[in-house]
Amino acid sequence: MPRPLRTSCDRCHSQKLKCPKQPGVTTCTRCAKAGASCIFSPVGLNVRRTLASPVNEVEIAWQENAHNLEMNLDWPTWEIDGTLTGLLESHVTPPALDLQKSNPRSTCVQQLSALALDIDNVFGLIPSNPGVHMSKDGSIEDMMANWPVKFTQRQALEQLFASAQRLITIYPSTVDVIFKQLDDEDCDNPNCIHRLELPENLEGELGAFASKAYEAKPLDPFIFNLLLTCHTRVTDVLEVLLVHVSMCAKVTLAMPKTQEPQLHIPELKVGDFVASPEFSSSMQAVMLAHIASVLADRAKQLQVKIANTFRDSNSTKQASMYKLQCEVLVEESESKVVALQKMRDVLVKVGYMR
Repeated sequence: MPRPLRTSCDRCHSQKLKCPKQPGVTTCTRCAKAGASCIFSPVGLNVRRTLASPVNEVEIAWQENAHNLEMNLDWPTWEIDGTLTGLLESHVTPPALDLQKSNPRSTCVQQLSALALDIDNVFGLIPSNPGVHMSKDGSIEDMMANWPVKFTQRQALEQLFASAQRLITIYPSTVDVIFKQLDDEDCDNPNCIHRLELPENLEGELGAFASKAYEAKPLDPFIFNLLLTCHTRVTDVLEVLLVHVSMCAKVTLAMPKTQEPQLHIPELKVGDFVASPEFSSSMQAVMLAHIASVLADRAKQLQVKIANTFRDSNSTKQASMYKLQCEVLVEESESKVVALQKMRDVLVKVGYMR
């Protein structure tokens, strides 16, 4: 005797959900949204198994019909889009996603890793050696043709502003994560396995490792180095830009006074106001100096935090390493601020910038 059909479709039944199918409608809203076939199997058939890998919707439907060929010969259609959507809905576990969102350290690592890649891409877009090697008495047409080959940094400059702004934004929260102590759960169980004493022949070799596992770390070295990597790469890009400024001045001097090199300067908007290229270059020079100044302040704050953290451990190599890294970072950052401000003043003085 044929078994009665379930009141929930296979998709809803496998997820232990109430099927939203309405009378007179062939497909429930959940299956319709996923683009998959809405199949009702007989009661008692348990073709859904907990497997290590995702199960294809079409394969499951084939197994269900194979057990009951004489009842239902309506084979499911091959809907690739629906199958993929169903797999994504069925096998992405919300608890894992919630855990990832609630873990500030994981979020911080992802942000810094993506930012480091973006800033390094900006550095790769700008030639480290910007020299235009040709005679200053050569053809103006040749010089103008060679110029765009060496100097096409419109995209690089736009990405630099975006990446530097992201670094400034996440800097304070990243420093908080670096120095945040992980809260270990207090254990009041006298029979807990972590209290188990090792035999004498193992205590001397393994006991030290076990004790270090419970020592509080003063900071997270991985995130600390990721932050310094991003900051240092920004200063590298600023340094290369300063080298390019000197090359721009040389090319401008070599050209006739009646012509000027055509540079691609990113458009600068403030609401409905759009700055002209000549004013946009000056405004963006101010923005670069401001970005460098803010990053220098962030580096100083990190240096103070490191000094306070290792106040009682000046003699350790680890403390000296962190302090020296911050000292170098502050010096490099401050030097870029001074250089950018001086660069703009010089260009305004000679009339290259307004």
